[in-house]
Amino acid sequence: EGLQQLITRCVNWKNKIVASDEQETGERKLLNFGHTAGHALEKLYNLPHGYAVGLGMLVACRLSEQVTGLDNQVTQQLTSLLTQYHLPVKLQINVAEVMKVLVMDKKRQQNTIDYVLMTHIGNCKIAPLSFSTIQQSLETFADESNS
Repeated sequence: EGLQQLITRCVNWKNKIVASDEQETGERKLLNFGHTAGHALEKLYNLPHGYAVGLGMLVACRLSEQVTGLDNQVTQQLTSLLTQYHLPVKLQINVAEVMKVLVMDKKRQQNTIDYVLMTHIGNCKIAPLSFSTIQQSLETFADESNS
């Protein structure tokens, strides 16, 4: 499938979800996959939105491995896909600085953030995650980026 066809399919799919959930109370929230950490990385490191969300998707996959038992093969597949499209898969980050931004996230509920996690390809769920759980995943991501 060509890139143009893929983009068209994705835009049509997103439009359908947005139209069916205009107030973002249900399925539309799942479109935030990768955006929680992605927005923090975008802001802190002045990254293009797509680069930041791709990196945020990798963080979400690592969190999903830890929380939902997502198979590591999915993270590896995502890494390969991002690499294929010349998107970054590593970024040297300051975890403490990223956490400062995440604490201000609009999805925060006291000591947790509602995070979009993947259970397997094609299936996501929203789960409240503690800041310590998120920080652990960011530290893993930072370690992988430094190697």
